[in-house]
Amino acid sequence: MVVVLAIADVTSSARITRGSVGIPARTSTLERLPDDATCTAPSGCADRFAFAADETVTAWVTVRNDSPVAVTLDGVPHSWLSQFQPRMLIRPVEVLDGGDPSKESRWSTAPAPFRPVVLLSGEEHAIGVVFHTVADVPYACEYWAAGTGVAFEGVPVAWHWLVAEHEMRVTFMRPLELRSPTPEDCSAAGAGS
Repeated sequence: MVVVLAIADVTSSARITRGSVGIPARTSTLERLPDDATCTAPSGCADRFAFAADETVTAWVTVRNDSPVAVTLDGVPHSWLSQFQPRMLIRPVEVLDGGDPSKESRWSTAPAPFRPVVLLSGEEHAIGVVFHTVADVPYACEYWAAGTGVAFEGVPVAWHWLVAEHEMRVTFMRPLELRSPTPEDCSAAGAGS
């Protein structure tokens, strides 16, 4: 009985929280738009990007093990990634391992596909999510009205300790927003607006 209570006590104290390092969204192909002048969100205004077909942007979260025990970080659940339809304006497609967020080299230049990693007490870890824009511009023009967009504020992060599995939502440093194609984009694609 004492052993069961001790295990239950340690299990309830095993936890991860949002990390202390904020990593901005990164892309080499999408045009970053100025902040929305009307935004008054206390949590910060979105990183806004202009639509471009078949491109990517990577958004990052960092998590910290605030437990007295080591926990295993499992990354972003595949079930969350697989729920998004391929023809969405923008959708998450891949999870990347950025390593120690205080060491910029991993998350800025050569992140690897995410594999479960053990986090010791007090350690932080960066997780990247690659978002891909739809390649079909006429479809995007037909289903997404000009002046609208799609935004993601964060991602679910899964972790476990022993047999207890957990999931929590971790917000991005700033929400990620992709604007819909402009009327000019649609005219150039022959899609109308």
